[in-house]
Amino acid sequence: MECAISDFLSNGWSSIVETGCFRGNTADGCSTLILAKTASIVGGTFVSIDISKDHLEMARKFLAERDREVLKSTQFILSDSIIALSGLKGPIDLLYLDSLDFEEGNPIQSQVHQLAEMGSVYAKMSTGGGVLLDDFDLPHQGKCGLTPKFLEQRGARLIEKDYQLYYRL
Repeated sequence: MECAISDFLSNGWSSIVETGCFRGNTADGCSTLILAKTASIVGGTFVSIDISKDHLEMARKFLAERDREVLKSTQFILSDSIIALSGLKGPIDLLYLDSLDFEEGNPIQSQVHQLAEMGSVYAKMSTGGGVLLDDFDLPHQGKCGLTPKFLEQRGARLIEKDYQLYYRL
């Protein structure tokens, strides 16, 4: 995620969208807080999409407790991520895909979901924008079993490969 944040701050980007939000466990990543703060630093916007009202409320409360200012530039959307992404207006500078938990016994479900998310929003991405894919370093490449090929076929460059994959379009 560090490389994606660095790109965001150094390229004059202003919009971040994430799918899947903070769920009450600080040990399970704090991407919602990190991305909201990053967008806020530059006076940009942050959109967090989740299908769970409870998760969105936990995320809103988590942000409010840590930095109430970031809520001014944050929008929470209660929806299926594929539907919500298709309805967003672009351009989107940084996209973070982390919805639908990976299940080792059924990896294709989260992989197809992530690919559908990417397909629903790809045309709204800014030229040279960034895409961060979560849960790569798991069996079967985690959620990332299909989306990298989609991105690479469209000329995206893999910038960072770790637990997450980071692509620049």
